[in-house]
Formats: sequence, structure tokens, C-alpha cells
Amino acid sequence: MVSATAPLLAQDIPIEAPQPATEDIETMKEVEKLEALHFAPTTTVQLQINGALGALHYTGSAIETSSNTAAGAPLLNGLSFNHETRLTIDTSVTGQDLLRIRFRAGNFALLHLVIDPACTVVFEALPATPGLMRQPPRPPQAPLFGPDTWRHSLSQGAVVMVAALVLVFWPDTDTATHRSLVFSLLLLAGGGLVWLNGDPHSRITAAGAGIGLGLWLLLLAIPGLQQLLSLAPMQPAEILTVMITTAVALLLAGLLNRQLA
Repeated sequence: MVSATAPLLAQDIPIEAPQPATEDIETMKEVEKLEALHFAPTTTVQLQINGALGALHYTGSAIETSSNTAAGAPLLNGLSFNHETRLTIDTSVTGQDLLRIRFRAGNFALLHLVIDPACTVVFEALPATPGLMRQPPRPPQAPLFGPDTWRHSLSQGAVVMVAALVLVFWPDTDTATHRSLVFSLLLLAGGGLVWLNGDPHSRITAAGAGIGLGLWLLLLAIPGLQQLLSLAPMQPAEILTVMITTAVALLLAGLLNRQLA
């Protein structure tokens, strides 16, 4: 009787890899798309310093140089320097979002304290544009503020600036009244631009535009506030002038927006 033994040879048994589910494949594709866009937070820091140097000079036969008075009233002359410093920190993660932190210091930011918060509160409270999350992300190399944004901003600012210069050189008007005209224009135009750049059919936008109008009416109704701001009381003809100038400026700004859209 003969017996023989032989070692058992290991055999490769094919094992099929588990196939990913359809949901997993779609998820992997979405992840690959996001990785291809190279999303990364980007932060920029900008420092802006604005300054204005000015002085008052009086001439005329009523000026008493020795006592620095005119018709018995003291003259407010001398050198003045106004400044404003802004430190702005912008952070963007996807290219379509923008987180802005701004620190401000200065000594002539009265209108900024009124206009800037009004714009921020109104525009942040407006509902998002339909289909916003379906829009493709902004290319990483594209600037946060494109040419269209700059054209709209500069055109609106230029229109309001020209309107302010018209009131600055309004004939047969003293310095205090010129100041009242320009200050009133900036209040009304600031509110009007909030309405013009927001949703005209939204109550939130209407409330933001009403801030400038409400402050202007408050200024007209309280003489003590006019004295505090060194403004002259406005006559009906001057009030009408401000209203017409503001209306024309906002109309031109709206027409420019449509042409540049």
C-alpha cells in the first residue's frame, strides 16, 4: 500500500470590490467639483485716510480787524483740519460671499453715521435673490467689485456731487444757507439712493429711504438742531429748491443705472 502526500497550493479567489451606490458617486463628483474650484478664505486689509484742510477769510468794510468782529459779531476764522480714518477688513470664502468689518475714526463723520448704517441695515434685511444658491460661483481670479459695480457707483456719486456744487454756488445766498442747502440735499439724496439701489417694491427699502426724509423734516422742525449744526433756517423757496434739485439728481441717477445695466 503506497501513500503519498503533497502540499496544498494557495489559490487566488477573485473577490469583487463593492460597487459604490449611486448617491456616493454623485457625492464624489460634487466633492471633485468643489476641490477643482480651490475654495479658500481670502482676506484683504485696506487702510484709507481722508483729510480736508481749510480756513475762513473775511473781507469787507464791516470787518473790524483789531477785534476780529463784523457788525459787532465775532468772526469764526482760523485754520481747520478734518480727518477720517477707515480700516476695512474683507473676507471671502467662496468668491460670492463677503464679510466686511470696518473700523472708523474721525471728526467729520456726521452724515456717515446716518447714511452708512441705513444702507447696511436695509440691504442686509432684503430677501435673497431667487435662485441665488443655484448660480455658479465667482471665478477665484475675478475681483470682488467688477467694472459694472464701479460704473454704477461712480455715476451715482458724480450726479450727487454735481447737484451739491449747484447748491454751493446758488446765487444770492449766504454761507449758512449754502450749508443748509447742501446738507439737506445729502440727507434726501442718501435716502433716495437707498431706494434706488434696493428693491423699490419692498417696505424695507421704503423705510430706509424714509430715514433721510425723516431726518430732514426733523431738522426743519427743530431750530435748536439747526443752530447746533450751524445751519440757517430755510425759507419755502429754498426748501423747494432742495426738493427739485434732489428729484432731478435721483432721476438722472436712475436713468444712468438703466443705461449701464
